[in-house]
Amino acid sequence: MAEKAAFSNRSVAPSQLKQKIQNALARKGFSFGLISSVLEEIDFGREEDEWDSICNSVGEKAWRRYHSKYSGYELKNRVKQSMYQKGIPLDRIERFIEKKENEEDGEQ
Repeated sequence: MAEKAAFSNRSVAPSQLKQKIQNALARKGFSFGLISSVLEEIDFGREEDEWDSICNSVGEKAWRRYHSKYSGYELKNRVKQSMYQKGIPLDRIERFIEKKENEEDGEQ
């Protein structure tokens, strides 16, 4: 069950994936002791290309959401907050925001 939940949610950050697996197993009636032992056995590590894909999908969604309402410092903070809540590390968030700002500077 845990492997199935992990596979269906493979495009989310590891912290979010862990929560989704825990919720799926709890909905099926497994005890929390069993759930925690299963979660300890699962490797939540991600490869570099997987992280890039996750950061891009989560970041693009947040950027689209806040770009029309905010700009400058407020836009960066909203996007950063949204991505951090999804479990993305700060260094990757900073890289994504820098990349988006460079793209926008190139358009103008």
